[in-house]
Formats: sequence, structure tokens, C-alpha cells
Amino acid sequence: MARLTRLFVHCLVISVAASLGFAHAATLYVGAGEAYTTIQAGINAAANGDVIIVRDGTYTGTGNRDIDFKGKAIHLKSENGPAACTVNANGTSSEFHRGFYLHSHETITSVIEGFTITGGYTSQGGAICCSSAGPTIRDNTIVANTATGAGGGIYSISKPSPVIIGNTFAQNNASWGGGVGCNGSEDAILSANIVIANNAENSGGGFDSVYGMRCTMISNSVSGNTVGHGGGGGIYAYGTETVISDNLVNDNTADSGGGASVNGLFLSNTVTNNMARVGGGISAGAGSITHSRIIGNSATLGGGLSCRESTIEIRNCILARNNATGGGGAFLREASAEITNCSMEGNTASAFGGGCYFFDYRPSQLFRNCILWNNRASYGNQIALRTGILPPEVTVEHSDIAGGEADVGVEPVWSVTWGEGNIDTDPLFADPANGDFHVKSKYGRWDPKANGRAGAWVVDDVTSPCINGGDPASDYSNQPQPSRRIEMGAYGNTPEASKGKWVIPGDADGNSRVDVLDLIFLRNRLGQNVDTADNWKADVNEDGRINVLDLIYARNRLGTSRP
Repeated sequence: MARLTRLFVHCLVISVAASLGFAHAATLYVGAGEAYTTIQAGINAAANGDVIIVRDGTYTGTGNRDIDFKGKAIHLKSENGPAACTVNANGTSSEFHRGFYLHSHETITSVIEGFTITGGYTSQGGAICCSSAGPTIRDNTIVANTATGAGGGIYSISKPSPVIIGNTFAQNNASWGGGVGCNGSEDAILSANIVIANNAENSGGGFDSVYGMRCTMISNSVSGNTVGHGGGGGIYAYGTETVISDNLVNDNTADSGGGASVNGLFLSNTVTNNMARVGGGISAGAGSITHSRIIGNSATLGGGLSCRESTIEIRNCILARNNATGGGGAFLREASAEITNCSMEGNTASAFGGGCYFFDYRPSQLFRNCILWNNRASYGNQIALRTGILPPEVTVEHSDIAGGEADVGVEPVWSVTWGEGNIDTDPLFADPANGDFHVKSKYGRWDPKANGRAGAWVVDDVTSPCINGGDPASDYSNQPQPSRRIEMGAYGNTPEASKGKWVIPGDADGNSRVDVLDLIFLRNRLGQNVDTADNWKADVNEDGRINVLDLIYARNRLGTSRP
């Protein structure tokens, strides 16, 4: 949340700077027949606060490449957007040039907007290099640039850091960070960008952030990027406070972490159809992977995700329809993992651990409030535990595990603690074949595809045993009422948890006590269909009808309240 607040503040500063401007700001024009025929000439003539509008056309050669803002707080924009205005650096392997070079402590009030930037070929930052500069770079198309080092599209090093919003990065190439490379860039923000078909030889086909201590990546689409021999086909991010949130990461390829190779906070991302040798969807270091959908990825080890020699939290995630040789859903080697409220369904492994594969010792392996269902492997359909050096230990509690303890493949030296509250009962997913892993409920289930895909509450003819089935000690305060315990699976302790029946018999309106308001609630629904809207609440004696017997049932319990 702190990272999202920081993003809001950055965007607010940009908006305020744009609206307030500077005293005596001027508008300058660049183009054929204008006073300034090159972009650099316009910048040289501008003062802080000025706006420079570049007429339609293709700009190349001296004055239109290696463009330097010279520390000025100016707004450089094309007249009609990137489709109409191109900066072509025409760089080559023997003559390095890029589109822009900012190196004089520019801040977010220095803006590059609305250009196609192409043809860069240089050592760092094929299109744009920010060295100790933090401009705003927005709504550009950055295509077919090359860096022999880092940042085929954009490279940022040191503070201040850029705000990169609403750009398209395509077909850029580098050794690190095919689309964007950040090194030591505190508070760099990358948001609402389309990052497609970029390539890096070593890491970060789309984005690469190394030593970027507070790098935030939010609401980007990262697809079709590749890494030749390293990690992070879509995203490679190993800053100490990296936040990666609400991104779509699909169809990327790498040796490890086909979709992403990350540590830090990985929140509410969708990771689909990526490929790697290890960690088809995600290769994770220390940190937290939460509220993410990891579906349809493939690898040799860890189809959905892999983690090695780190401490990781995996919470409120869906790992489904991933495949691997070992660990269809997840592969953890020498990793301390706490896996809570996750749904693993339909993952496959040709060898070990259809759902999850643990290998080698590390303490504190835990499954809690999880659903593992319909996973398949030659050894350990749901979970496999094997050792190379020291035996690991795993605790499973308050979870729905298909086949129960018998469907956990355990080598003799292993220890599995089969804790309290585990069940082996169909969780009744709503529509797993089409990616809906909410569990069914007669009392209310959130359907994200209902109401024209705006989402709506619907009722089913059955109720999942996972509702109110989790650990009694777990927080469930974010679940909708009625709720008396956390739900098993990915939606436990979220506003999208399915509803259970009221806790207090006779409490039809759900206000935690039986009083005259319940009698009024019941009277107003006498004779109505119990399956309509919220009418199920009025069937307090659960006989399938709303009639005078429900009134008598509630009257006899007047004054009852939650302990």
C-alpha cells in the first residue's frame, strides 16, 4: 500500500506541475518552416516551464539524436502523437547514437511525451538514457533500439529516478533489460506500459531492475519477451523493496522465471502461459507472492513457480493448469515456505508432485487453509517430498487435500505432520475449466463474469465444505457476512469469499442477534421463493420454505445474540 501511495503522489506531482506551470512560460515549435528546425535547437532556446511542440515528421541526424535537456524543466511533446512523429537515432555498432540522453539531474517536471523513438544503438539505453536524472517519460512508442549493455529501450542509473507511464516498448534488445533496465534507481515507477517482444541475453526481457531499492511496477502488460540464458523473461527484479502489482505477464520465455524472476512484494498479478527450465511462471527469491493468478505455465521444475534457498510467503494465490516434470504447481528446494489460502488445481507433473514438490531440507514448510485438488503426478499427486541431502518437514493443516494423506508422496526419511482440520472433499469450484476458483454456495458466491463481467453475487444449489472450514485462529474480518471462520482456498479472508449461513439460528437479517427486526424481515418474505435474492436468509429453520414455522422458530429465540 505504501508503494501505491508513492505512485499516487508521483502522479499528483506530475499533474500539479503541468497545471501550474512556471511564470512567463512560452510555447515553442519545432519543424520545417519553424524558427527551430531541430529538437535540440528548440531545447537550447527554451527556459524552465516552456512547452516545446514538435510538428509531424521524422527527425534524424545532428540535433535530432542524443538529445540533451541540459537540466531544464521543460515539456517536450509531439503535436499529434507517436504515430505522426518519429525520432530516429540511426545508430550502428560502429557509430553509437540514441534518441535522448538526460544526465543533469532532471526531475519529473522534465517531460518526454508522444514520440516514436527508434534506431538507437549504444552501450546503455538504446532509446533513452537517464543518468542521475528522473524525467517523466510518457505515451511514447519505443521500438527497435539496441543496447550492448543494459536497457534496450530505456536505461536508468542512480537518483533521481524516472516515472515511465503509458509507453509501448517493442522489439528492443539488450544484454540486460530488453525493454527497460534500472540500476540503483530509487523510486523508479513503471506504470501502464505495454512491453512486448523485447529480448535480453542475460536477464529481464521486458524489465530489469537490479539494486533498484524501491522500484514499483504497476498495471503493465508484459508479453512475448525473451531471455537467452538467464532469468526473468518478462520481469527481472531483485531490489530490496521492489513492488510488482496488478501486471499481466504472459507468453514470456527464459531459462528461469519465464514470466518473472523476482523478490520483494509480488501482488495481484496475472501470470499465464510462460515457459522456462525452472519456474515457468515465477522464479522467486525472498519475499511475498500474494493474490496472484498463476495459470497455464510450464517448466522442467516448477511449472507455476519455483523458489530455492529463500524464505517465501505464498498467500491467496491460484496455481492452476501448470505443468512440469517436477512440481506442476510449485517446486521448492531448500526453501522455507508458508503457503496459506492458496488453491492448486489441475496442475500436472510427469514425475514428482503434481501440486507441489519439496526437495531437500529447510524448516517451517507449511500448508494452511489451502485447497489442492485434481493435481496429477507419477509420484505424489498433490504433494511430493523428496530429499537429496537432509530430509525436510512439512505441516498440512485446515486444508482440503484430494486423496488425503495417502495422496502425499513421502520418502521414508521425510516427516509430514498431518495437522487438524484437513478434509478430502470436493471443494466445488465454480468453473475451474474457465478459471473461476470461487467455491459454490447456496448463500451467495461472487461471480466475476456476471452482470456483463462487472461481477455480481449469485446463488448455487450446493455449498462448498471449504466455507467456514479454515483455521479458527486465522483472521476472517475481510470476508462478507455471514462468516464465522476463514474460508479455505484463494479467496479466504477477502471480500470475494463465498457466503455461509448465519451463525445465530433465527438471526435472519445478520445483525448478530435475534430481535423484532428479524420477525419483520421474515414476515415481509412469507411465501416467497427461498432461492430468490436474499430470501434464503428467511428460511431460518432450513426446511426449504418461508412460512409461519420460520416466524415461530425466530420468536422462540428472541434475545439470542453472538457470545
